[in-house]
Amino acid sequence: MGYLLRGLFVLLGLSVPALAQTVAYIYTPLGFQQITPVPAGTFLTVPLAARIAEICVETNQVRYRDDGTAPTTAAGIPVTGTSTTPFCFQYSGNLTTIQFIQVTSPATLDVSYYR
Repeated sequence: MGYLLRGLFVLLGLSVPALAQTVAYIYTPLGFQQITPVPAGTFLTVPLAARIAEICVETNQVRYRDDGTAPTTAAGIPVTGTSTTPFCFQYSGNLTTIQFIQVTSPATLDVSYYR
C-alpha cells in the first residue's frame, strides 16, 4: 500500500486490519429449492447469477462430489442431518457440477441460493 494511503489511515485513526474488519459482504437471495428424496446423481437447479449456496441436510445422510464424478452410497463427502438437528454448510464452488445421493432414505436437502 502506498505511503499516501497509509498516511490517510493514520490521520483517520484506522489501521489496515481494522478497516478490513469493517467491510461486510451483503448476500442477495436468488431462490430456494427442496429436494426429497435425493436419488443418485441429483444436481442442483441453480438460478442465474448464483455464486454461493447454503445447503442443509434435514434428514438422514447424503454424500456429494463436485469433481465431475457422481457420488455413490459408499463414495463421496458424507453429510448427516436430522429433522431436529439439520446440518448446514455453505458451498461456493461450481454450483452446476455438485451432485448428491441419499445414503439413507428418505433424505431431504434444503438449498438457498445467493449472489
